[in-house]
Amino acid sequence: MPMQLLQRLAEAEMPVTLSDPAEIHQLRILVAVGHVFATVPLPYYGLDGRWCQEAATVHCVTALGFKVLRYFAPADKASTIAKDRGS
Repeated sequence: MPMQLLQRLAEAEMPVTLSDPAEIHQLRILVAVGHVFATVPLPYYGLDGRWCQEAATVHCVTALGFKVLRYFAPADKASTIAKDRGS
C-alpha cells in the first residue's frame, strides 16, 4: 500500500533506492500526488521479451507527504513523525 511505503520512507535516511517493481509502482503513485520527490526510470522492454525496471531513487518526502502521514498514519506513528519534523 502506498501509505505504508510513505511511512517507511518518512522514517528512512535519504536518499533511498527501491528496486522491487511493486514498490516502484507504489512510488509512482506517491510521486503523482506530490508526497515524495523521486527519480523513477521508465520501464523498458528487454531483449529477452520481458519488461525490465531499473531502480528508483527517493530524494525526499515533501511537506504534503508529512502532513498526510500526520493525519492518516496510525496514532503511534503519527505522533513520532510530528515530533521528528517539528510540526
